[in-house]
Amino acid sequence: MAFVRVYCGQSPSATVTSATLATAHLDLSSKPAVIFRIAARNEKGYGPATQVRWLQDVSSTPSSIASINSQPINVQATNNSQQVSKRALNLGTLQEGSVTTPVKRLKSDDQL
Repeated sequence: MAFVRVYCGQSPSATVTSATLATAHLDLSSKPAVIFRIAARNEKGYGPATQVRWLQDVSSTPSSIASINSQPINVQATNNSQQVSKRALNLGTLQEGSVTTPVKRLKSDDQL
């Protein structure tokens, strides 16, 4: 399985269109899901990647995800500090709530 780049740029948000989702591979190994791999890059290189599994309803899983939803998915990452110690992802209205990426917590100068 290969990942397809759907966005590369400086904006902390992107939209995955329904046309891109229609060509995506549907992982049927355990629970049907679409897998997103999200990674940030700066002048020093790539940061750690995060994978998000968008679980699909087992009873209505088609062989292609083209008919799952015709709306695009909006992905947004925001920085909460200059050290980029936290990132949050909002997968739009297709999934309730938001997902926070796992990150290593950095000690402040007071705790060192």
